[in-house]
Amino acid sequence: MWLSLRLGLVLVALSITFWVKANAERGSYSPSGIEELITVEKKLLAQMVDYGSVLRKKISLMRRYIALMRVKEMEAESDREQYLGNPLHSYSLIHHMHFDWTNWRRLIEQPLGTEQISKMRALMPQIPKTEYWNAKQDLIHAPLAGVQFDPLDSLELALFAFDKDRPDLAEKWLSATLSGYQQLSPSEKELYELLNVVKESQVTKLSELVKTLNTNQSI
Repeated sequence: MWLSLRLGLVLVALSITFWVKANAERGSYSPSGIEELITVEKKLLAQMVDYGSVLRKKISLMRRYIALMRVKEMEAESDREQYLGNPLHSYSLIHHMHFDWTNWRRLIEQPLGTEQISKMRALMPQIPKTEYWNAKQDLIHAPLAGVQFDPLDSLELALFAFDKDRPDLAEKWLSATLSGYQQLSPSEKELYELLNVVKESQVTKLSELVKTLNTNQSI
């Protein structure tokens, strides 16, 4: 659940950021409208922060319990014969397995992020759809001067151009995508590997395919 929630939140944030940059440059959306979208993005990210806090508390509890059990394991290994011969230890072990693990299973099965997911769903209608499509329609024709798109932005435009039977424009945006990949830090690359269903190697192959297609069409 954490993976899907984090993925959804970040993709939403990236899509809003992309749309805001595009429309701000084109002047096709009012400053007040852009401000409202930024507010929506902040609210979505706030849900990620809240969920992360809930998750950290649960992980912290699990780690403390694991540390406690490690100590008991070491005590048992220090004098195994004496430990096994003590009936109190046998009872403690059986009680622990019967009681503790049942409660841990229930704790692990508890759903997380229900409140955050509910708030996210309430915010989703505020995310622009038609305007986002129109922005992509405008932007595929030429990268905007002074606007630096990240690889997810440019890849989205490349795929959009390819769907519109414009392999020449797709090649341009795929080139921008690969260039963006090369500028990512190691931590950013790790994040993009998580977010992007299309890997960098697949983008490279697609770029080569589009280049070949464009070359054949020009002959």
